[in-house]
Amino acid sequence: MLRKYALSLNNKNEVYLIDLNKNTIKAIEKNDFNRPQEFDWSPDGRYLAYVASIDSCRSGIRIYDTQKSDLRFLINPVCRDHSPSFDPEGKYIYFLSVREFA
Repeated sequence: MLRKYALSLNNKNEVYLIDLNKNTIKAIEKNDFNRPQEFDWSPDGRYLAYVASIDSCRSGIRIYDTQKSDLRFLINPVCRDHSPSFDPEGKYIYFLSVREFA
């Protein structure tokens, strides 16, 4: 059975994962800088990708694994990463990045 999830965001910059099969709610992120945004699910529904700020100037792509309950950054954020999107087969994640190097 394919597990179905929903997301809930609140004014405290928290992200909650709602498991619609088990009727449970789990907090997966509390961000001190900004509300997480630009969510995308992998085609199989296992992974959630979204943008999360790490300070007032930088953001990165977070990946949440629903099977392992593991949350991590896709890569170390340098400036501003945004617009994550899984390819149709779920093998790759595409995203845009703003980077300036002097």
